[in-house]
Amino acid sequence: MLAAGFAFAAMGAASAGAYPLAIALAVLAVPFAIPTIIQVLGELLIYLLIPVALAGFLLFLPVLAVSPSARQWAMRRWRNR
Repeated sequence: MLAAGFAFAAMGAASAGAYPLAIALAVLAVPFAIPTIIQVLGELLIYLLIPVALAGFLLFLPVLAVSPSARQWAMRRWRNR
């Protein structure tokens, strides 16, 4: 919220012609924007990983149903965690 306020103040200062003030306000907004950017990137990563994991599970499920060696491999992997 603070980053947005500083950014809007910087835009207002730049439109009024006070460029040094606009630059200072923009620089001041950056540290407040970094946590939000990291959070958004983390959420996007999770939103991408969930369908990938689901697709992998759906593709591996028939293999587990048909192949005894795959079932043994999966049981060994599950027990050794």
